[in-house]
Amino acid sequence: MTIPSRVIKERRRARAHFGIPEASFVVGTAGRIYDIKNPGLLLDAIIELGRAGLPTPMVLHAGAATDPALKADLDQRIRQEGVAWRWLGKVHDMSPFYASLDSFALTSKVEGLPNVVLEAFAAALPALGTRVGDMERLIIPEENGYLVESGSVRGLANALERLMTLSRKSQRSMGMNGRRIVAEYTIDALVESTLDVYSRVLRPAMH
Repeated sequence: MTIPSRVIKERRRARAHFGIPEASFVVGTAGRIYDIKNPGLLLDAIIELGRAGLPTPMVLHAGAATDPALKADLDQRIRQEGVAWRWLGKVHDMSPFYASLDSFALTSKVEGLPNVVLEAFAAALPALGTRVGDMERLIIPEENGYLVESGSVRGLANALERLMTLSRKSQRSMGMNGRRIVAEYTIDALVESTLDVYSRVLRPAMH
């Protein structure tokens, strides 16, 4: 699979914007910093990889710190373990954020239908997620990303390791598979699906 030159240029511009080395493997995550989003799970998984002497990714986090105490605790551990982690705060234009990434992770304890995963797929990024809410409908293991049990540090560390050892071509292929999922969640597709449900429910009552 040949990566379009436009995509490569956007990636380089985005990385230059955030000051990220071109060779870095970057995992993005997004959402408010509070317990339900569980950003500590991603940090724990990266720490486990580092302590095992394995390559570790850089993390970009987009989202407001609604729990300052949690962020302070995470910051302390990030410094102690030497993890490459950047807090971007609230990001108004997410396009450069997604363009700078190699993959996306969402480690929530509870979720509905996570728009950020759909946005990551639209940007052709493979996704890592916990088995909560509708994540199992979106993320197909080995096809467009990896799913792990909620709270599983070892599971997420293993998924990160597998993803990082894939060739860039394979990573890109997973991301493109994710992009195909997005078409199922456009407004028109959701409206059509809803009308189909109504039609099937109401049809018996009309006879």
